[in-house]
Amino acid sequence: MANQINIYDNEHYLDHIADKWRKMGYITPGMPTYAAYSFAFSYEHPNEGAQNRITNLTNFIRAHAARAGNTGTVVHAYSIAYGSNIPVTYGISEEVTIPDAYGTSAANIDTRPKVRDRKAEHAFRAALAYPDGNVPPSVLPRKVTQCAEMMSLPRAIESIRHFPHGTPIVITSLTMDFEYGKKSMCRNCEGYANRMVEGRLGLCIIDAATHPGIVYESADTRRLWGNKQVVPYSHNYYQPQY
Repeated sequence: MANQINIYDNEHYLDHIADKWRKMGYITPGMPTYAAYSFAFSYEHPNEGAQNRITNLTNFIRAHAARAGNTGTVVHAYSIAYGSNIPVTYGISEEVTIPDAYGTSAANIDTRPKVRDRKAEHAFRAALAYPDGNVPPSVLPRKVTQCAEMMSLPRAIESIRHFPHGTPIVITSLTMDFEYGKKSMCRNCEGYANRMVEGRLGLCIIDAATHPGIVYESADTRRLWGNKQVVPYSHNYYQPQY
C-alpha cells in the first residue's frame, strides 16, 4: 500500500501516465495539459468497481496536489462519472459496462496559467461537452465549461451512445474539492445534466455529492419505468477517510 501511495505522491506521476497514453495514440499531441491528465487517469482506472472509486478519486486529487507542489498551478475540483444499469428492483438484469471517467475543473484565473493555454482548455471542454457547437451562456460568473463535471460527464455519456435509446442507464457523478469535500453540481452543471437527460430516453444522472442523491431524468424516462423513482445506490462508501 505504501508503494501505491508513493506513486501518487510523485510530482511527475501525471506527466508519466499522460506520456504513456499519448505514445499509445489515445491522447492527441495537442490535448490541453489537464485534459490529458484526466484522460490518462481514466485509462489507467477504467472500471475497478464501486469500492475502489473513492480511493481512485482521492488518489487523483493527491496526484494533482503533488504536481501543484512542483508547478504552483492547482485546480480546485475533481470529478468521477460512471455508469450502470438500473438497480435490480426494476427487473433489469443486463449488464451495462461504461468506463469510469475522471475530470478536473479548469485552472482558475488566480493560478495564472498562460492565457493561450487557458483559452485552448476551455475550447477543448466546450467541444467535448457540446459537440454540436451549441454552447449555452453561463448562468454564473464563470465559464460554463469551468467545472470538473464538464470533463467527466461528457465522456461517460459518450460511452453510452451505442446503446439504443430507451436503454435504462444511470450515470452517477461525484465531485470533490482539493480538500476531499463533496461538491454538488452548480447551476451550469445542473443545466448540462438536464439537457443530457432530456435528449436521451432512459438516461438518469445522479449527483452523488448530495444526499440521498439528486436525480436528473426526463418525464418520458419516468413514464418509461411506470413512474417509478430511481433510488440512488447507497453512497456510504464515498465518505473519505481523513
